[in-house]
Amino acid sequence: AHYHVDLTPGQNSCGHMHKILRFEKYGPLGERPHGHVLAPGDPEVYSFLGEMIGQLSEIFPSSFYHAGCDETWELGKGRSRARAEQIGLGNVYLEHLQRVDELVRSRQKDAIFWSDIALLHPEVIKSMPRDLIAASWEYVPHTDADFYNRWIKPFQDAGMRVIVCPWVGNTN
Repeated sequence: AHYHVDLTPGQNSCGHMHKILRFEKYGPLGERPHGHVLAPGDPEVYSFLGEMIGQLSEIFPSSFYHAGCDETWELGKGRSRARAEQIGLGNVYLEHLQRVDELVRSRQKDAIFWSDIALLHPEVIKSMPRDLIAASWEYVPHTDADFYNRWIKPFQDAGMRVIVCPWVGNTN
């Protein structure tokens, strides 16, 4: 804090959960057996996330909490399949993100989420809680500045805050 640095906890809350879901205790929380994604809509998932968010919130005084929720490629391919067929995959993601946001807000923090999945379902962006903060990035560099508008503008148009996450590396 003396150097004006805010350490923000970052813990995935949907995708990238394979290292936790591999344990017998947490495996039943997955969308698919031995998978990478939490099962949206499962009350036990939100109990687990509430405990995790609570523990990290106690350690980090930041007013922000990065909930991840990116690369959720297994959504709708397991336990949430019927719900996705009923209301659409984008809405399944939206419902989960809303629940995560509520858990984070209950700790008096603002939730940050990676914007990639929401951009695959732009119809749900206008229904997202306005207090969510979209963290935008791209896998590869682009020379066309207008290209980046598609990663930022949908959230700005919906009245949401956006954090642009530039870097010098290249994942590919």
